[in-house]
Amino acid sequence: MNGYPDEKVLEKIVAWDGKNSQAMLELIDQAWNHDYGDMTIESITTGVDRVELITGGWSGNEEVMYAISKNRLFDGLYWQKSERGGLHVYKVYEVKE
Repeated sequence: MNGYPDEKVLEKIVAWDGKNSQAMLELIDQAWNHDYGDMTIESITTGVDRVELITGGWSGNEEVMYAISKNRLFDGLYWQKSERGGLHVYKVYEVKE
């Protein structure tokens, strides 16, 4: 995506219900601007992904991070660390239904 994140996608990120972590990662990827920032997903073990988001200082990516932080379920379950400069790391486990 090259433009500012779509408001509907941001609303879906905020409203994510915890049932499909892969769908949440797809929403984040859809909203993320890869030209200004970076999103890396590294599989650690079966069912666990290390997700690294770097905003690049771009306000659109900061909006995505704000939407993620408003989703207390995702942020509370998976957040690992945040660092100055816009680095945010999550360890995302596959949700079994």
